[in-house]
Amino acid sequence: MDLTRNCRITYESLAQKYGFTATAIRQRVINLVEAGIIQEFTIYLSPAMVGTEHVYVLLSTDSSQGEDLIDEIGENPNVLLAGFLSTDTCSVYGDYIGTSGLSELITHLRSLEGVIDITIHYLLVARGERMDFKKLHLRVLGCLYKDPRMSATEISSRTGLTARRVRRVIQELTDGAAVYFTIRWNPNAADATAFMSEIHYDESQVSAQEVLSKIREQYPDEFCEVYSLICATEPIVFTVFLVDHHRRAEHITHEIRHYSFVSSITTLIPYPTKKYDGLRRRRLREILEEAEVL
Repeated sequence: MDLTRNCRITYESLAQKYGFTATAIRQRVINLVEAGIIQEFTIYLSPAMVGTEHVYVLLSTDSSQGEDLIDEIGENPNVLLAGFLSTDTCSVYGDYIGTSGLSELITHLRSLEGVIDITIHYLLVARGERMDFKKLHLRVLGCLYKDPRMSATEISSRTGLTARRVRRVIQELTDGAAVYFTIRWNPNAADATAFMSEIHYDESQVSAQEVLSKIREQYPDEFCEVYSLICATEPIVFTVFLVDHHRRAEHITHEIRHYSFVSSITTLIPYPTKKYDGLRRRRLREILEEAEVL
């Protein structure tokens, strides 16, 4: 999960945190890439930089279209991720700008053959910050767009900037929270099993953050908090866990169901998903192309 928050985190930092050698951490990351668990390292702009809002949509289908439906969903530029949760339920995570962008996305989803009904969840997300990119930022970003983990030495050789200046620019970018350095991963490629829980809670007793805090405290090694989704208009959170057996998933679901503030919980097993660039990565590319650094 550390790489999800910042894919440029050093092996040395991870080694200090987890008590391994930097060499062992490096080999672990290589193994995750080779196994297909880490699909790619990527960067994109913060929501604040582009003005995007986020939505999670569940589609009830008649199962007639199969993977063709996922491909058709991905044709819409607002889609970030799409995949099946069961043979007849599909999930879509997307971002949009304004009511016209939302309308375009929802109209597209409703029009697809095989879609019976849709449920829309508007999401609360971290907005990040806005930042005015200077020429130095853009020159470095032109390299990081191609390889988010490119070393400062390599960027220096490509841009003509000193390695020291490159490091300073990268630090400004990460501290500025206007650019996210992250990974795309496929938990289904691991030996472990990923599952999602749709949790309805009593908002008169707890907040969404308190629900997540309770889960984090009880399941620190299995709860993938960075992939949690908080609904903006309903007392619902979607949580993701990574467990070693489906029986463990049943056990966790059973325990959460008995939290005093939980009114219901539904377990969803995600199939492999397809991922798309979305508005924020495409906007970053446009900025870099306009600056002629890409």
